[in-house]
Amino acid sequence: MFNGKSMLILLIAALTACVPADVTPTVAATEVPTQEPVQATETYEPYHLVIAAYPYMTEAPYFIAQEEGYFAEQGLEVEFMRFEKTADVLPALISGQLDVTSSLPTPGLINAIAGGARLRIVAGKGHVDTEGCSHAALMVTPQMLESGLLDDPANWVGLTFTTDKGTLVEYAIAQYLEQNGLSMDQLNYVEMPITSRLEALQNGSIDIAAAGEPWITRISNAGAGVVWVPLEQMIPDAQYGFVLFGPSLLDEHPDVGQRFMIALLKGIAQYNEGKTDRNIEIIAAYTQMDPAELRQACWQSIRPDGDLNIQSILDYQDWALQVGYVPTAITAEDLWDASFIEYARQFLP
Repeated sequence: MFNGKSMLILLIAALTACVPADVTPTVAATEVPTQEPVQATETYEPYHLVIAAYPYMTEAPYFIAQEEGYFAEQGLEVEFMRFEKTADVLPALISGQLDVTSSLPTPGLINAIAGGARLRIVAGKGHVDTEGCSHAALMVTPQMLESGLLDDPANWVGLTFTTDKGTLVEYAIAQYLEQNGLSMDQLNYVEMPITSRLEALQNGSIDIAAAGEPWITRISNAGAGVVWVPLEQMIPDAQYGFVLFGPSLLDEHPDVGQRFMIALLKGIAQYNEGKTDRNIEIIAAYTQMDPAELRQACWQSIRPDGDLNIQSILDYQDWALQVGYVPTAITAEDLWDASFIEYARQFLP
């Protein structure tokens, strides 16, 4: 017999099923030497904090905060949990099995909150920086770009492209096509995991591939593709990623949420120092990426104060409503709780 919590978890699992699962390789055990061991502050009661984290460059602030002792300073004993399917993350966050996760704007998140789930964005973690490098883009073969075919939007009709459905990148493509007098249904869509897109460009089975780092670097290095349209040209200043809390930190232990946020801002500050030897060492250990590839790849921009562009998420929601990914709109207040980041900013240097 199901109780209320079980029914809610089943509801959210169904709602998030519309979002395609990511390819999520397991993070290998790390052996990163810390600079100096840091002991938990005696005034803090230790808390076992569970974070959904993946072996991706965008998770770097978490890895840095762990290895440099910033979490330990706040009395937080951190466990990184991996999920085989992204659709399983929100139910775990709602049930309290998980305390923190990162997310992009997705139909699943909007539908979950609209359905009554106690979830809130609490900090920004990655945005489309018009002054930065391109961490996500549409890629085509060098031959197609050099041919001049893409100079006229009329020639885009009938081209075959791939991206992940329902994501911010699909929204960006839709906006870019609209700006050029076209619509999504004038192109041919094929579903394809990111790991197959390099070969698909090489063998001509697709014309346009959406890719993010480190795949932009890998596809470029293989000579299979070049950047055609960077994300910052399609949706400038949009919010790409953010941090989510569930009820365990929003309601049961908000003081722990505040302590987490202090540590996170320290991790972001060190991440924003760029491609230092120490940052490369930590990120390479957690992602199993080649340090040389890390130095070459574009690192996503993260605002140092944890702020985010909430309006861009609402703009994404308007599109998701229009195309039928979400049936009900939610408000900025339903999405965003700024109290944790406002508290943590007091401790910025």
